[in-house]
Parts: sequence; structure tokens; C-alpha cells
Amino acid sequence: MAKVSVSEAVQLTGIPKSNIYRDISDGKVSATTDEKNKKVIDTAELARVYGDLQYPMQSENGKDGNPTWDDLGKNGKTGKQENSNSREANNKVIAVLEEQVTLLKNSNWKTQRNEKQN
Repeated sequence: MAKVSVSEAVQLTGIPKSNIYRDISDGKVSATTDEKNKKVIDTAELARVYGDLQYPMQSENGKDGNPTWDDLGKNGKTGKQENSNSREANNKVIAVLEEQVTLLKNSNWKTQRNEKQN
């Protein structure tokens, strides 16, 4: 498997950098040094110690793991579309709740009215 820097290990595991360095010092995680004398960890070792790795989404520009708006559009969904769908669902729930509140108020009003008449 590939070897990654400690910063990349943080992204893959979600574990804070200080914890990874501590685990290396304590011998829980095996690490080596690269030609620049930086700590590198085999991804298999990360998976062994921390469980499943979270591989970031690769953007086409390859500069970082974050997708661009263009990348999201190519995947068929944009943040705007997802928000629109969520908003529609929320509006439906609100409409149902408002209807139920109205029914309860009317029911309660009728009950109080009947009690006053008796």
C-alpha cells in the first residue's frame, strides 16, 4: 500500500495530528522517515490501527480532496439542488404540522364551547 505523511494520515483517519504522533512515539503505529526526513505511515498500518480510512473525494484539478462546483455538477447533483430538495421536504413537514395544529385548536375550541354551554 501507499505511504502517506502524518498530515495525510489525519485526513484519512480523522484522528488529530497530536494523537498520531503520540501513537507513533508509543509504538502503536509503525512509521518510517522519507528522503526529506519526514514521518510517513503505510496506509495499511493506518487501517490496522484506526479502522476504515476515509478517502477524500478527488477533484479533477487534483489540487486538493475538495470537489469543485464543476465536479459536483458532473456528479448530477449540486449543493443548490440538494438544498432545494431538503427545503421542499421541510416545507411539506411544516404544512402537515400546521394543519395538525389547526385541527387541534379547532377541536379544543369546540370542546371548550360545549363545556360552557352545559
